[in-house]
Amino acid sequence: MKKIKKTICVIGVGRFGSALVDVLLENKCDIIAIDNNEERLLPYKEKLQSLYILDSLDRESLLTAGVNNADVVIIGIGSSIEQNLIASLSAIELGVKKVIAKELSKEHGNILRKIGAEPINVESAMGERLGHSLMSSALDFLRLCKNFSVMELAIPKNFDGKTVLEVNLRAKYNINIIAIVRENGEAFANITPNSILKYGEYMIISGENKDLLRFQEL
Repeated sequence: MKKIKKTICVIGVGRFGSALVDVLLENKCDIIAIDNNEERLLPYKEKLQSLYILDSLDRESLLTAGVNNADVVIIGIGSSIEQNLIASLSAIELGVKKVIAKELSKEHGNILRKIGAEPINVESAMGERLGHSLMSSALDFLRLCKNFSVMELAIPKNFDGKTVLEVNLRAKYNINIIAIVRENGEAFANITPNSILKYGEYMIISGENKDLLRFQEL
């Protein structure tokens, strides 16, 4: 039987949104990417069929982009609470079952919950619980496809002082590090091969569930 892939819509392809799109592409998910800045979408011109430059995020605009066909909508807009809420409400009105939105303040998060969206505190690197714990060592996780998740894990002691290149999770486990959560609670998403991992901090990783499980069993 042919596996049915979920369709994931990412609205706001900034640092966080682009990181999600990149890892979703690697796992061959169906993606709808929306932004009001054409330059942010240019890197995906040859990779995605569903790219939309939208200045308005009302119900009718999202409908033209096929957002009503998405299983999950992730809203990464961080520059405007108004646009963030409009996009969230529009997606909910279109019948999307799971709407996750970047939380810009505690009050904004409360409003998102009231309208039926799940707030995600990206600045504290998903410090709020995003779903049921996948495994005991996972602090938080976000299941984006049936077989693909993003999760937050404590950096192991044996990783302390090593670079991303030295631990080489991509080659060894097919896992990507998409952000590091520093001790002050701030997320660092500009990951390079020379980024240093520190025991006591956290990393946000993505990959297929089987690979994440294999890594956690070490």
